[in-house]
Amino acid sequence: MAKNTEEVSVIYILEPVILKYSNERFIAENYAQIDQVFQNGIINGCELFITHSFITGYPKDEELNQEQMRRIVKPIEKMLSANFRSQQQLENQLKKVLSLLEDKEFSQGYAFQNISHLISAGKQI
Repeated sequence: MAKNTEEVSVIYILEPVILKYSNERFIAENYAQIDQVFQNGIINGCELFITHSFITGYPKDEELNQEQMRRIVKPIEKMLSANFRSQQQLENQLKKVLSLLEDKEFSQGYAFQNISHLISAGKQI
């Protein structure tokens, strides 16, 4: 068995059609789960918006962060905002989710970061 001793980065790239499908499913599932929390007021802890980050952890790569805001956060925010009469009502609901997270003591995961991104996406023009 040969061992790779070179320090070469391995990059995996999805085919565009698979990437688009995966992204659309990710957005739809997150929307459905956040909407369910809005309806029930219950967080189980295994929702995608808790277990998966909308924006990768590369703060120095502003271009990547903006692309993820455009392709992931903004579509989820738009779908959620269609259920409300105003952006302020959506923001209030998202803040209630933050309160639920605090009550459940969900300090682990990405929920606070993701909900904060959704709130800030709604404030952008």
